[in-house]
Amino acid sequence: MQNLSADFKDWRWVIAYVLFIYISLPFVPIFWTRVIAPWGGFAKLFPFILLSLVFLVTVYYLAFVLRKPKVVSYVLILISFFISILVIKNLKLPAERIHLIEYGILPFFIYRPLSHKTKLQIYTSIFIIGFVVGVFDEFIQYIIPNRFFDLRDILMNATGVILGEVVLYSFKKT
Repeated sequence: MQNLSADFKDWRWVIAYVLFIYISLPFVPIFWTRVIAPWGGFAKLFPFILLSLVFLVTVYYLAFVLRKPKVVSYVLILISFFISILVIKNLKLPAERIHLIEYGILPFFIYRPLSHKTKLQIYTSIFIIGFVVGVFDEFIQYIIPNRFFDLRDILMNATGVILGEVVLYSFKKT
């Protein structure tokens, strides 16, 4: 029974974050049109600014907290950052740009409950869980008024999970 309690304790943050993603679905367009979009040019730059902040905090964390001298970690982070920029730049709906960041954070929550497994099992499970969460996200959007199901969003969510895994891997790599 104690094992089950410990397992739930590890998974509760995953559950809470996924619920946050799902519960926020009807409110993201409202938030975007009423809070972000009126700022004009800043609205288009907001995801890039947010992504840049994540990139800078990640590099700072690697360099000064973890003190990772491995160049591979920095190269992986840099490649992930540029791929993210390209993906975000090519999205038509500005509010959908947040999906990449939102799903890029998800692997960090999923890692802890799986940390007792092998690396292959961990990263495969993270991708599968993230992908399923993203697919379910789109089905919820199909049901919600003023939202719609889009296969490209599923790919965006999966891309976010993969990029999050790359960053996570560079943190965990010794």
